Amino acid sequence: MQTQYSILEPLDTSLDCSPSREPPPAPAPLPGAPVNNDAPPRVHVPESITCRTCGAIGAPVVGPGAGQHVARALCRACGAFVTWLSRYSPEEKHERRRLAGWQAMCGKEATPAQLAYLHALGYRGDPPANRAAASALIDQLQQQRRL
Repeated sequence: MQTQYSILEPLDTSLDCSPSREPPPAPAPLPGAPVNNDAPPRVHVPESITCRTCGAIGAPVVGPGAGQHVARALCRACGAFVTWLSRYSPEEKHERRRLAGWQAMCGKEATPAQLAYLHALGYRGDPPANRAAASALIDQLQQQRRL
């Protein structure tokens, strides 16, 4: 027997669907520390990289960026370009991509596949307003089925 759900707990709305979000505030400088407005931007430097030119493995030398890139990683052994460096750690990049995906889903209506799956899960309420709401509703119904 399939359970029918029509009234569920409110969806988690902690993720804002607004088209623009303010970036996190910059960390405050330490008291008494000199302020250098010409300082290079924060760069996430990996502990070690492999040079495709000479095969050396080790910490890169950080070089200047170009265009949209904040900095470049250069081989410590031969000086060859290895890769562009990001100002964000891998965790921060993952969170930024997740947030961008969520915001993109907020701006599009639920897909026919999502609506069909909601129906298959027993949901008979009003259709969700967008893909993000449909996704959250599907997750909620799947979790309730597991209990």
